[in-house]
Amino acid sequence: MTDFSLTIKETSKTQVTIAILNTELSMTLTCDIQGKYSSEEADLYTRIGTEEYGLEDYFNDNPVLFRTLDESLITGSEIYKGNPDAISFDQKKIEDLDWDELNTDVGLEFGSSRFKGKVSIQDALEQYLKLDAQNTYILYDHGSGEIADYIAIQVQDNQVIVRLYHVKKMHSANYNSCMEDVYEVAGQAVKSTIWLRTKGKFTEKISSRHTVGHCKPVRGDFQECLRVLRDAGKRLTAFIVIVQPALSKSAKMTDKVQEVLAAASTYIKRAGKVQGLEIIGSK
Repeated sequence: MTDFSLTIKETSKTQVTIAILNTELSMTLTCDIQGKYSSEEADLYTRIGTEEYGLEDYFNDNPVLFRTLDESLITGSEIYKGNPDAISFDQKKIEDLDWDELNTDVGLEFGSSRFKGKVSIQDALEQYLKLDAQNTYILYDHGSGEIADYIAIQVQDNQVIVRLYHVKKMHSANYNSCMEDVYEVAGQAVKSTIWLRTKGKFTEKISSRHTVGHCKPVRGDFQECLRVLRDAGKRLTAFIVIVQPALSKSAKMTDKVQEVLAAASTYIKRAGKVQGLEIIGSK
């Protein structure tokens, strides 16, 4: 299931409709107030051992966890109440990058800019990462099924510090105001925690991505990087980083944007080896 995205398409008083999709396949499921999943389609199956399960049967046995904006958790037909006062996000934690100094077209995620002399956000981020000598290895992994757009690895005596960078362009004219600027990249950040549950799983994933032509090194030797990650004497410490110029350290942030970032930050802190969520934005 890690290669599929789950999106809530529609909600009502009696059910939630969920879209399950990747670049080639899609399916729609509904979940009623009893926590039962059903679908009019039967196109997708999952395999556990030698047994095949339709996705509606799989989700009935392994229900989606829904977390609401007040931190309540819904699983199946059970609800665990949260604390609505717990949802807050500290804007001071946003790292303000001078995108103009890096000649960045903040409306372009990757590729060539139509503005002379300007570069994409991904290219600007690569420049920024290369400026930090502590980044022993830098991997570029943009593409379908990616772990993150960029992966930076710092090697210390007793640990390796890994940061996964997720990049999205700025859609809106104003800072901290557009949900489109936040939803997708926050979802990608949360989803990537699955690869950081153990050092072995993370190492296996980047190795398999490299084998099929992704996870390309832009600094350091890839095989040497794998040897460092497989060193049993070094523990894994990880952070997930959202790179979104639309998020400002100083501009007023709408409640909705703040709620999404706070929810993503709370989830990420509880995930495996991940120490927390970091954000690279604007002043």
